[in-house]
Amino acid sequence: MRTLSLPAPLAGAPVRLSVLLLGLLMALVASPAAAQTDAEEERTSWGIAPSGPDGPSADRPVFEFALDEGARVEDLVSVSNFSQDDLVLQVYSQDAFTTGTGGMDVLPGAETSTGAGTWIDITDEITVPARSRVDVPFSLTVPADAEPGDHAAGIVASLTTPAEDGQMALERRVGARVYVRVAGPVQPQVSVEDVSARYRPDLGVLPVGGLEVDFTVRNTGNVRLGASTAVDMAGPFGMAQQGTQGPDAYVMLPGETYRGTALLTDVPALGPLDIEVTADPVPPEGAVYAEDPASASASGQVWAVPWAPLALLAALVLLVAVRRRRRRRPSLGHESPQQEPVLAAH
Repeated sequence: MRTLSLPAPLAGAPVRLSVLLLGLLMALVASPAAAQTDAEEERTSWGIAPSGPDGPSADRPVFEFALDEGARVEDLVSVSNFSQDDLVLQVYSQDAFTTGTGGMDVLPGAETSTGAGTWIDITDEITVPARSRVDVPFSLTVPADAEPGDHAAGIVASLTTPAEDGQMALERRVGARVYVRVAGPVQPQVSVEDVSARYRPDLGVLPVGGLEVDFTVRNTGNVRLGASTAVDMAGPFGMAQQGTQGPDAYVMLPGETYRGTALLTDVPALGPLDIEVTADPVPPEGAVYAEDPASASASGQVWAVPWAPLALLAALVLLVAVRRRRRRRPSLGHESPQQEPVLAAH
């Protein structure tokens, strides 16, 4: 383990993460004592990044390994202390996953990893002197039965403030991403699932409205993939066809999903509307596959009923019916004229 001093201008600098910020607050503490603790922690900052013989490099923001089953590799991760005091940090690895906003996170330290997080062997605690950097060695061993394709983990440097006076413990952590490509057949593919839609009529007399389409894109392959999406709709007999570009699905790990929504406007209320959602796979930046991944699609249907025009038509029909009924009703208050008897009494 190597320890190097940082230049003085870096003292007290904010944590610079060319790596991933992982779950800053594991618990929230709100009290006057916690506010003082928070103020102290603002002066405590550290970072973590891939390293090497010459230290961290901007050309290597994440760990990326391409390995065979059963292979082992050794490397270095750099932990920098930008603070004025020494830091004792916990170091560990965990499985990584994609968050709902497209970022990356790892499982909490107390949870048990089952994937690439278990492949890494690294010391569990380090002391980083003030304004210094420590290069921590680690090894990564791919299991002999590992599935081909992409796997993800994170190496975390964590500082936990112990619980005091009934307060919850506070853990702050930063981490470096680790991507492992296990040799074998590459299968870049996605699917579209769970298509649903809602039609919302506009407030007006014209029979048009908005069509809101929800869908799920799933990474059904074994490598990381994003996707661009499109939504198309048509009325009966293909009438009033229109479409829109949907949201881009962020890069997903194998097995992960993205839930998206697209909105079409000025859609005529023609009764049953047929919907089709298409997803075109998009490889991560720098990834090249032998063949372009195939598109995927799924369909759905929703009824678009012109409630406002129908209500207006019903009101008109009712008004006409009432007027006709009044015209047919006999007049009241007028007696028929008296007639003289045919036979007069004698």
